Amino acid sequence: MKRKTLFIVLTCVILFVVISQLILSLKLDVSLVSQGSFSLYEDKSDRGVSTMNQRQQGLRNADSTSLQGTSWNRNPFIPEDDSLQVFGAVGITQGDYSVTKEEKHRNMFMGREMTEQLPPVKEVTTSGKQLIGGKRTALVVLSCNRPQFLVKTVKEVEKVLSSSWNRFTVDLVLSQDGDEKASVIITQNLAMRLGSELPFITVTRMTHKQEPADRNTAYSLASNHIAFVLDQLLQNKKYDQVILLDDDFLIAPDFLDYMNFVSPVLWQDASLFCATAYGENDLVLRTDSLPGGSWMITAPAWSAARALWPKGDWVDWAAGYLRSNGLACLRPEVPRAVTFGEAGINKKSYYWDRQRQMVLNRFPVDFSSVDASYLVKKNYDAVLEKLVGEATELSSLDDLVSLPVNSYAKLVYSRKPGNHDFFSIASKLGIASDAVQGVLPSAYRGIVTVGFHGIRLFIVPEGGTVFDN
Repeated sequence: MKRKTLFIVLTCVILFVVISQLILSLKLDVSLVSQGSFSLYEDKSDRGVSTMNQRQQGLRNADSTSLQGTSWNRNPFIPEDDSLQVFGAVGITQGDYSVTKEEKHRNMFMGREMTEQLPPVKEVTTSGKQLIGGKRTALVVLSCNRPQFLVKTVKEVEKVLSSSWNRFTVDLVLSQDGDEKASVIITQNLAMRLGSELPFITVTRMTHKQEPADRNTAYSLASNHIAFVLDQLLQNKKYDQVILLDDDFLIAPDFLDYMNFVSPVLWQDASLFCATAYGENDLVLRTDSLPGGSWMITAPAWSAARALWPKGDWVDWAAGYLRSNGLACLRPEVPRAVTFGEAGINKKSYYWDRQRQMVLNRFPVDFSSVDASYLVKKNYDAVLEKLVGEATELSSLDDLVSLPVNSYAKLVYSRKPGNHDFFSIASKLGIASDAVQGVLPSAYRGIVTVGFHGIRLFIVPEGGTVFDN
C-alpha cells in the first residue's frame, strides 16, 4: 500500500513539473511573438534553416527594450499569397508571416522611373534547360584539402541541379588544388558519379599544380587557384562567365535563378565587377565589397582584372581594386549561399561567430518576374540618392520606435572613433563592422542598408555621400 501511495505521489510531482515547464514555454513563445520574433522551422543539418530566435540571430541590441519593433522586412520577391515568407533584417530568418498584420514591405526600387532599361535576354536552351542569362556558364567547385566538406557541397549542388524546380543548366567543374591524396581520390570519384547521375550536365575535373606562393600562405594558394581556373575557362573563350563556389558552401534552391537574374546586369553595366550569392546582412543590392566564397564573374571583367590579380590575399585586393576603379558588385540581402566550413583560411573566432548566424534562403523565388533594370548604376544611384535624401533623419537608434512600419530612416555615422562611429552603431544592431581596405561590409558608396523591424534603415557617412555621374 505504501509503495502504491509513493508511486502516485511521484507521478503527480513529475506531471506537475512537466505541465509547469510547458506553460512557461508557451508564455515565452507568446512574449517572443509580441516582440516581433517568429516560430522557426528546424533543420537538423549543420547549416541551413536556422532555429535561432530573433535575438540569437544577430539583433544583439545594446538597449533591447527601446529598440523592440513589430516585424522584420519582407522579401519583396516572394508571392503575396504564400503564407511561408522570408524576412530580411540584420541577418535573415524564416517564419510564418501570418503572425503579423502590418502592410508588407515592398522593394524600394520598384515602381520608380528608370532612365536605362536592360535589353531583353534571348533564351538559349540546351537539353531542355536554359543557359544562365543566355550565356555559356561553368559552375566551378574549388577544393584543396577538405574532402569531407567537398562531398557535402557537391551533394547540395547535385540536389539543386536535379531539382524539378530548376530551369537552368551549367557545366559543372570540380577543380582540385594540389595533390593531397584523399582529396584527389574523392574528386575523381565524385566526377565519375555525377557524370552518370546527371546525364544532362557536362561534368569535368581540373587539377591545379600548386606553385610556390608569396609567403606560401593559404591566401596565396587560394588566389593562384582562382586565377588558374578563370584563365583556363574564360581566357580560352570556352565560357562567357564562371560561377566560383568554395568547397564549404551550401547553395539555395534558387541559386541558379538568382545568377540568371543578375547575369544580364553584369554584361550591361561596365561599373560592375561581379555578383556574389553571399549576403552578409530579399533585395538584390549593389555593394562596394566582395565577400567571396560564391560569386560569378564574366569574361570581360576577368580580362580587365587579370594583369593586376594578386599572388596574396585576393579579398583584400578586390576591395582596393573595386574602389580605385569605381566598380561595384551585386549581392542578395538574403544569402543564396552560406558557408559551413569552420576550419579554413580565415580561422578567426569572430569571423566564424558571424558566419554561424547566416541562414540560407529555402524558399525559391521566381526572379523572372522582377525587372533587374534597377540594378544598373544610373538607375540605382538616382533612386538611392532620392530615398536617402527623403528618409527621416534620426539622432539615435532609440528614435526608431517612433516611426511607422514600412518607412525609411537614416542615421549618420561619424568617421572618427567614438560613440557615433559605424562600429558603435553596428554593435547595437548586431551587423558586421569589420572594414576591408576601408570598405564597410555590404556598403555602397559608404551607405550601409539594413532592414530593421519593418523599417528600412540607411546608415550614412558624416558629410554625405557623393554619387558618381
